[in-house]
Amino acid sequence: MLLDEGRAITYCILMKKATLILTMLLLSMNIYALLPINTSPESIITDIENISKLFPHSQGSDKEKELIKYITTRLTETGVKFSVQDFQNAVGYHSFSQIIQADIPGENEDILVIAIPLSRSNQYSVDNDFGILNIVTGLSMVESLSAHKPPVNIKILFLGGELEDDSGTSLGSKLFLSSFFPISPVAVLYMNFPDRPGKIRLGTGGIGVVSPRWIIEQTTSALNNTSIDYYTLSQETQIFRIGMGSPRGRITPYLANDYPAIYIEGEEGDSSSIDWVNSILYFTNNFLESNQNGFPLERENHYQFVRVSGKTRLISELAYIRFLIFTTLLLVLYPFFARRRFKRYTMLLKKHIWIIPVMVGLVFIFLLLSTLLIEAILRIQNTPDFWQHHAMAFLFLKLTGALTLYWVSHKILKRLPFSRRGNFYSATALLLLIILFVIVCIINISFAYIIMWSLFFAFLFSIFRSRIIKLFCLILSMAWTVYFTYIIFYTPYNELADFLLFSRFAGNGFLALVLLPHIFMSIRLSFLFFIRGRRPRKIMDRIILFTLLFATLLLALNLLITSPFPPETAQPLIIRDNIDIETPCRKVSLESPAPFTLENLSYEDEFFTIDPHSRVAEMDCESIPPSPEIKTELSSFLGRKEIKITINSLEDQNPSRIDLTLISLNQDELILLDSNFPYSLDSESGTAVILLGSNPPMPLILSFILPGDQVVEGQFEIHFSPPVQIEVQGDKKFAIEKKQIFNFKRKLIGE
Repeated sequence: MLLDEGRAITYCILMKKATLILTMLLLSMNIYALLPINTSPESIITDIENISKLFPHSQGSDKEKELIKYITTRLTETGVKFSVQDFQNAVGYHSFSQIIQADIPGENEDILVIAIPLSRSNQYSVDNDFGILNIVTGLSMVESLSAHKPPVNIKILFLGGELEDDSGTSLGSKLFLSSFFPISPVAVLYMNFPDRPGKIRLGTGGIGVVSPRWIIEQTTSALNNTSIDYYTLSQETQIFRIGMGSPRGRITPYLANDYPAIYIEGEEGDSSSIDWVNSILYFTNNFLESNQNGFPLERENHYQFVRVSGKTRLISELAYIRFLIFTTLLLVLYPFFARRRFKRYTMLLKKHIWIIPVMVGLVFIFLLLSTLLIEAILRIQNTPDFWQHHAMAFLFLKLTGALTLYWVSHKILKRLPFSRRGNFYSATALLLLIILFVIVCIINISFAYIIMWSLFFAFLFSIFRSRIIKLFCLILSMAWTVYFTYIIFYTPYNELADFLLFSRFAGNGFLALVLLPHIFMSIRLSFLFFIRGRRPRKIMDRIILFTLLFATLLLALNLLITSPFPPETAQPLIIRDNIDIETPCRKVSLESPAPFTLENLSYEDEFFTIDPHSRVAEMDCESIPPSPEIKTELSSFLGRKEIKITINSLEDQNPSRIDLTLISLNQDELILLDSNFPYSLDSESGTAVILLGSNPPMPLILSFILPGDQVVEGQFEIHFSPPVQIEVQGDKKFAIEKKQIFNFKRKLIGE
């Protein structure tokens, strides 16, 4: 009895130990997901307060240098290994900023790059502290992720010289990638948040490249487990696929180097900074948890987006191609099962094939005339970019204008020997959609589903006899095309919208091909909705004509009287103060995207009269302000000469940019043996552009080594840019940007 009890006790002890060991093994497999990830609220608040004092920290500025020092101090306190890299050895570009790379070792060799822009973006107004939360989030990530070993290696980048437009974009990313040659798989999360965040918008590509399917799926899956609301515009990916740009194209350098990347952009909202940072930490943790065994190697790019129950889902490339092949086979095999219908359609097309080029030409001409109409409106408004503020209205004007012209010519067209057989127009619509489908597949198969959708419903349109069903098929056939067009004109893809609105030949020709199948289907439908009696037909024709004409005139008049910049919107006004030191001569020019609506301007105690209907004005100014000092020194050795240039700033401000071009005064080409800054050499013109960047330090020392017989002239442009300011003239607000530019020409022979 005692023996049995002893065995039972031993058995229980062994079971407890086995259970404990098994539990420990299970926990060790997923221990990363169970570890705490929140950083302390006090740390977040402290970082926000300290970094806010350094705003705005434009690239290369003194405040950015203080910010970099603050970040490196925080990284030192965390105990994370980090490095700071400047642009001194960059090839083809330069900035006075720096990038910071914090390295957190992981369990395996795969690498997750988290890229965070350091400088603020010029696209936001000066009163918006855009960029502070970026850095706070990055520092919190370092603090949280370094507390335990993550499943993969992590590189957190604070990218200087990244978002400002003066000296190019993504310079920080270019500098990082120039020395980044990993053997292991890589994934990139590029994060950019406003300081009053609300929700996330995912950017899934760059110019000519798109993100792989797996990184989009895992990013959305990781976001689903947080409190952050997000969305993805599927049509944006299509825009990237055809090589056009977007404000969210910051990941282009990474995708171009074949690194899977996604752009995580925050939008303005009312979220708490502490909650937002912790939610991003949870998202990052979820993303790492789903990649504990490393990142996938697949690079599937021809996926498609669908929206199911408010969540983004992706159709794989294989499933998409199978769908296209299956639907294409159905259309190809259909004539074998409906021979009589196919034969009838073929005979009608042979008999009246001439109608197709005639209709294509007519629709093209009507669209061309509508294009000329909207160009005339822009000329009257004297605001070339006015359409970008009202893109949908201009699109409607173009379409209603073309339809009005078509209906005006309706009576003339009726006299031509067009086919009176409705089946001809159904057959022609199918033929044009098949041709368009083949063209789109050749250009980019990712767009084929839009044409296939139209082709499918056009096919149903031709089969069903009920006019109600035909009407629904016509409407549904246009659904994807209308939605895609809406996305193009609703979001800032100005390249494609500009092509569709203003390209007189290629754009209007493409629009004609897209519109014609639906026009032919409408003509076929009109045979079924036949109105008995001559008088009722005339009344209906007039109602349609006057409706289209009224809509066109109303849109045109509204666009003519609408102010490009209403009183509540500040109108941009650029003042360029050009000072030629050699002459000496000073000219002040005004530039604005819309007419000034001002009759006079006071500038530095001088009064100027300007044309209120103009967008450009130029005035002479008598006073010449103090100019920056340029000193040159020449030294020779071994048949070579070194020219050293020292540029000193004005007393009250430093230059925002310095442009220097070296011009050979010899008959032969310019030979530049060495330079302490990168340069771009043009051997044909005998010039070299020295690449400096924004906010150069003062005094700035430039050094060049030339052949001893080389004679060089330096053309200097020294830019000063005071902060943007808002001024009110009457009931009109102006966002004034002042640029003072000193121009020098100096023969570089020393002093």
